[in-house]
Amino acid sequence: MDLALERRPTIVGDARFLPFKDGVFDGVLCSEVIEHVFEKERVLDEIKRVLRPGGWLILTAPMSWGLHYEPSDFWRFTPYALRRLLEDREFNVVQVERVGGLFSLVGSRLVEGISLQIWKKLKWLPRRLRHAIILFYSIPVSLAFALAGDLFDGLVSTDAIGHAVLAVKGKNAG
Repeated sequence: MDLALERRPTIVGDARFLPFKDGVFDGVLCSEVIEHVFEKERVLDEIKRVLRPGGWLILTAPMSWGLHYEPSDFWRFTPYALRRLLEDREFNVVQVERVGGLFSLVGSRLVEGISLQIWKKLKWLPRRLRHAIILFYSIPVSLAFALAGDLFDGLVSTDAIGHAVLAVKGKNAG
């Protein structure tokens, strides 16, 4: 499901007003959405509404990331905020996992930032050639930072690209 028709989703809809009956889903995946909705609590209430009792939610949200999809980029989330938002809605938070650490974050931001600049500077080139140049740059740099992330992200536990949460509907579930 997506709000943007041009992305050709199976269902077009707004996460604040899910077009589904109550309690019809065993699980919901909400990935990188709630930071783009000012009424984030409304989205979580809707997810709770469409989940059956004991249904699961996998939710991902950024903690450290640049502005994107402007002007609809409102929030960044710590693991504590995600836990609180879900527990306030009577979800049992089973697990919160950090996604990336300091080295992964630096690497991904560098790749994204430099790739965007390459794209802009080479706008006179055909689109496919620009893509090839960006891949030629981004793949080895991404791999190097992925290796650095695997080795060193654990050294600093306070930095993250974002977090992934597994929660179950119902305080006593799970």
